[in-house]
Amino acid sequence: MTVPISQLPAAPTVNGADIVPIVQSGQTRRTTVDGLRAGLACLDTTNSFTAMAQWSVTYNWNFAPIVLKRALSNASSAKQVAFLLGGDSSAATGAESWAIYLRHDAAIQSGTTSSANTNLEVIGPGRLMVNGLSLSATGIQPAADGAGGLGTASRRWGDVWAANGTIQTSDARDKRDVDMLPEALGLGFIEALKPVVFRFLDERRPAVTETRPVKRPRTVRVTVERETVANIDGLWRVVRETVEEDRPETETAVLHDAEGRPLLDTAGRPLTAEVPLFDEAEETIVLTPAVERVHRRLHAGLLAQDVKAALDAAGVDLGLFIEDTETGRLGLRHDELLAPLIRAVQELAGRVRALEAA
Repeated sequence: MTVPISQLPAAPTVNGADIVPIVQSGQTRRTTVDGLRAGLACLDTTNSFTAMAQWSVTYNWNFAPIVLKRALSNASSAKQVAFLLGGDSSAATGAESWAIYLRHDAAIQSGTTSSANTNLEVIGPGRLMVNGLSLSATGIQPAADGAGGLGTASRRWGDVWAANGTIQTSDARDKRDVDMLPEALGLGFIEALKPVVFRFLDERRPAVTETRPVKRPRTVRVTVERETVANIDGLWRVVRETVEEDRPETETAVLHDAEGRPLLDTAGRPLTAEVPLFDEAEETIVLTPAVERVHRRLHAGLLAQDVKAALDAAGVDLGLFIEDTETGRLGLRHDELLAPLIRAVQELAGRVRALEAA
């Protein structure tokens, strides 16, 4: 009698000593769940992590980490993907934490969970690190002081909302070569600037899609009769109802060994199994959604090209004007306009005092 796997009774939670069948070198053999787990953890010995026991001892982990690793190679380079999940406990504080480490690189170092060995770390509770960038409830921090940026010239943020100023750095201890603002950046410089109103360019980009072949399980609609228990007129009764449902469509297939010979039972009859049927289809996946953004409101400000021209005329190189060397796009640090504005007001105040004293 042939029984499909799908009709076997469901097993409870497995343990390490449970026996499972495997096919190895064309032969059906038996192993345990522990043996299968150990084999999966050690599929690739090149640049592999150190033994699980060493991880447990080195980092005082309460339970052995789970390591899944696969080597990927192509004509130009070999890469590896590793995923590690584990937990530890601090002997000093008793505080428990957990961590997930994910790396995709040309080489995976052994026996370390440092940032040099990790592209992504999720460190509980409430802390995420991506290539050294730390995200937590207290804020977002770069890998080092002054490292990295927020957005690029061609990938800008739409809005930045803050409870106070967005730039906090102004301590005199962080500056050198401090001097009075030159006269060239006073009233004359402010008068050379050209305040304008404008609208941003509209953005329209089509969606980027990809069509991939897929196999979808074939189903057949069947009519089945079900029994339920319902309280009718104060009595519990068995209610039978007929419903339609979709079930996987299967066919009977003859089983073969590694050499392609049919497998036979003790009576010499071919062994068979019910296998699912699939239909070939295509699936379209949206890789990048379409963008259509129309800017209707007027904005007021300065054009970076005009500010650069005014700085060139004043003969001063000031960090107020910036340029992205990769894209050639220009930008302004508007907070640095404050000092020239103050200098211009001071010059005007001096002229007013001179007129009042005349």
